[in-house]
Amino acid sequence: DSSNMAILRHEQALHQFEMLSRKHGHLQSEYKKCLEQLNQRSVDLVALKTTAAREIRAARGELALIHEELKKQREVNQKQLKQLSESKAEHAKALKGKDEEIKKLRTFLKLASSRIEIERRSVSSSC
Repeated sequence: DSSNMAILRHEQALHQFEMLSRKHGHLQSEYKKCLEQLNQRSVDLVALKTTAAREIRAARGELALIHEELKKQREVNQKQLKQLSESKAEHAKALKGKDEEIKKLRTFLKLASSRIEIERRSVSSSC
């Protein structure tokens, strides 16, 4: 009877071992799948990082070119602004000179008009 019990225990132990062995195989298979997925994600991330780094370098290069173009345009704009300012000052000076000339001519015309009037009165009183 005790040998039957030992055989029964042995069979139960053997059955548990087989179940644990299958479970171990299944878990090992799942572990391999997870490891493969993790490796693939790692490869994908490295590729993504490489692509992102390349794009960042290209964007920085473009940004540097844009900054350079803006700097040149700013210099051109400053030169044009200076030229306009100088031109405006020259025009203002020329207008001031013209205004003075017009005032002198008006004064001359008033004086000439007064002399003509005086001459006309003088001629008409002598007649």
